[in-house]
Amino acid sequence: MCVGFVNKWKYIFLEQGVVGLKLRYKGSKSYLEPAQKQIVLTWLQQKNYWHLSELQEYLEDNFDVVFESNQSYYDLFKQANIPLPVRKFWL
Repeated sequence: MCVGFVNKWKYIFLEQGVVGLKLRYKGSKSYLEPAQKQIVLTWLQQKNYWHLSELQEYLEDNFDVVFESNQSYYDLFKQANIPLPVRKFWL
């Protein structure tokens, strides 16, 4: 840890007290709006088979969304109530 970092937070504490030390980070904006996410989940539930690459292509083509991690795509499969063994088999 560098001295400048410590001094910055020390100054904030002296000026604002404990309130100044509260975490202000609110998280990042979701890539999909709630309505878009519902469209994706419905689309997944209507299919008879599932491929990770097809979901990736669908999201990019329809919503201009590309997730950094495959986990985000797996989470969509889970939220669409696609059973885990089926997801693993087809992915």
